[in-house]
Amino acid sequence: IMFTLLYLMSYFCCFNSGSLCQNWAVFLPQTVEALSGSCMLIRCRFTLPPEWEEFLDDSCKAIWKKGWSRTPVFDSSLTGASGSLNIQQGNLTGTLRDKDCTTIFNNMPPRHYDNYYFRLLSPPLAILHIKPHLYYILVHYVIFVLFYFSDSLPKPTITPSNLEVEEGTAVTLTCSAVSHCPILPPLLTWSPALGDTEEEVEANPATSVINFTASHLHNEQKVSCTAVYNRQAGKSDLLYEKILTLSVLFSPRETTVIVDPTGPVLEGSSVSLICTSRSNPPVTNYTWYRDNEIDKDLGPVLVIDGADTSHSGDYHCTAKNDLGEETSAAIQLDIQYVIYVNKAVLEAEAAEYKDDSLHYADVDFAQLQARSEGKLGEGEIKGLASKTGVDSEIRREAPSNGGDAK
Repeated sequence: IMFTLLYLMSYFCCFNSGSLCQNWAVFLPQTVEALSGSCMLIRCRFTLPPEWEEFLDDSCKAIWKKGWSRTPVFDSSLTGASGSLNIQQGNLTGTLRDKDCTTIFNNMPPRHYDNYYFRLLSPPLAILHIKPHLYYILVHYVIFVLFYFSDSLPKPTITPSNLEVEEGTAVTLTCSAVSHCPILPPLLTWSPALGDTEEEVEANPATSVINFTASHLHNEQKVSCTAVYNRQAGKSDLLYEKILTLSVLFSPRETTVIVDPTGPVLEGSSVSLICTSRSNPPVTNYTWYRDNEIDKDLGPVLVIDGADTSHSGDYHCTAKNDLGEETSAAIQLDIQYVIYVNKAVLEAEAAEYKDDSLHYADVDFAQLQARSEGKLGEGEIKGLASKTGVDSEIRREAPSNGGDAK
């Protein structure tokens, strides 16, 4: 009867407080999870009536039993070489004199769960001599906790779980990972290393904090926190990873004008000017300028059909969103036109110099490729010239007395 009463009192004190629990109580977690092949920390404290504290000395020991059969698996009094007699290897890290029964078990078995029972034991002769009617209370001071061991652990967590900040904001990310084994805490690593980190690995969960200032370069960047768990008895390490995608709000950047198609713009052809920019949120307004005057078109693409000399000039664009705007560098649009050279005229001029040979013909077509604009008349040569006034010329050399003829 006394044993049953104490068992119920101990169980009751795990979830309640009061004068009753200030006398006889054991404080344990309801469940303890651990990684197989690693160690496990069981935090444990107890209370007892003041008149019993005189028996809390170095002769007391903590006993752990397992299963409904109450098989003894750990005796804190077995140390050194005799410690190998314990079925479950470990050590008592708390001091019973301080009512601390915290225990570490090593190399936990795989895929296992069971009820474990704690028992505080004091030499019976001293107790029987002074308080014989209370002997069984202290000897059977017991409560159970459910242990659960697994071959895997949950991924670490990153807080905040979603991040959307403006450029220039100071950001703090915290990575947390379960840490059941204080002598083998997880190794937490951030990638990429965006800033300074601070770690607290002795706590459960273990944490790593990274601090940085948000930049537009961080937008849509994936940041990962990895937790590496070393295990005992030569078992392989385990690695878990959590990824967070950053969202950084910023005004337009890298605003540029692109000409499509590239290359010379021929008179009468079509050309598109495209304004490109990076921003978050996206650009909501584009403004085009020609020779510093606002163009009527406001979209990201300025289309010029049937290009002629009136379209020549310096073009640039401005991209704008809710956070600001940026103006591109100017590009020069130079419309090229077609020129014709009559082959018959050249042959007639050549006939006047029967004795002269044509040394070379140097035609400056503004370094442009010829383009057919229809069927040529007989004897015509087609080329290109710039509207900027660069003339094309045909030069011919002939010997003369003391000089060249052109």
